[in-house]
Amino acid sequence: MPKVPDDMPNADDDAIEIATFPYLHVAEFAASVLEGSDIECFIGDQFLGGIRPELTFTSGGIKLFVRAADVDRALEVLAELESAAGELPDHWDDDAGDGEE
Repeated sequence: MPKVPDDMPNADDDAIEIATFPYLHVAEFAASVLEGSDIECFIGDQFLGGIRPELTFTSGGIKLFVRAADVDRALEVLAELESAAGELPDHWDDDAGDGEE
């Protein structure tokens, strides 16, 4: 199980993957929303998408992690974002961007 990065408080806590994204900029957007709600998070393999974008798809996407204690709250924040936005950006999830409405 991944650990919280050493530069974050409570680095011994377990990190839980709460979402995956096909593109780094979408993962960064979700992370900024969580951070704005005082939920610390980090993006796994964040540099992979910039250096070799094609590897993002083979690795299962860009992963967003939070502390185990923050999972429920983080999922609520992202769900509120989705409902408030009405329609999220094209690449919010793996099914988006296929040209179908």
